[in-house]
Amino acid sequence: MTAMEQRVAAGVNRVAGQVRRRIPTDGRLHRGLRRVRRVLPQERPAIDHPFSQVIYEFGRGCRDAAFVQVGANDGEQRDPLRHEIQTTSWHGLMIEPVPYVFDRLRRNYGGHDRITLVNAAVADEDGSRTLYYLPESDDDGLPQWYDALASFREDVLRKHVEFIPDIDERIASMDVPCRTFDSLCAEHALATVDVIQIDTEGFDWEVIKLIDLDRYRPTLLMFEHYHLSDDDKTASWRHLRAHGYEVYTDVMDALCLRVAPVGGASKRVRKVWREIGGDHRVEVP
Repeated sequence: MTAMEQRVAAGVNRVAGQVRRRIPTDGRLHRGLRRVRRVLPQERPAIDHPFSQVIYEFGRGCRDAAFVQVGANDGEQRDPLRHEIQTTSWHGLMIEPVPYVFDRLRRNYGGHDRITLVNAAVADEDGSRTLYYLPESDDDGLPQWYDALASFREDVLRKHVEFIPDIDERIASMDVPCRTFDSLCAEHALATVDVIQIDTEGFDWEVIKLIDLDRYRPTLLMFEHYHLSDDDKTASWRHLRAHGYEVYTDVMDALCLRVAPVGGASKRVRKVWREIGGDHRVEVP
């Protein structure tokens, strides 16, 4: 797409989005706008990472994907799915347990007819559990991402002492509502999920184990491996390979592609996936 085409597509999509929010969802105009948006070229994001290329190409080929984000933060800060959520017809769940962060998520996506916001954490049973986090602060000395430090594992937060020297004094805890992955999907009628993204500060492997990958069959699964132990990383690679995934990693995250179902309709995804190659590929022990 040329630069001029990108600007035109961006303008049309913005106007279409503003109009569709102001008309009934069952109206003929609404359906017409959706058809127009499907055929228009979408504004291409600034892609500066191979994982972003894969997600972008998947979004082009699967414009009505169902997604689940576990640890969605505010839906804006370092959100790898943000472009596709905003420019396609992706629908799904954005799950965030920390109340003040969830308030920002609600300001960004509240009332969006394709997205359900859930103020809870994903765990092995419905109920409640102690979550460790950093309270909201206007301290300019804190890194911008301090509010993303929330976990069931207090030790993971303490590891950030290099960036927040007084983090031991800042850590607070609270009981948060918890739901199982199955409970949430059943409640919101998600029989299959195309994309799952997890960012739970050291609890990611535990969340993956709670997801029936053969039942939901996500094509793309992304999670943060940085805080996992070597044993947990190896266990996660083996688990995902056993369920038909190839895994690529960078320093922080892992992107997993269920290879079998990609097929001819998503040749662009396959092409970009193969181009990542090199140091990013995980060789499962």
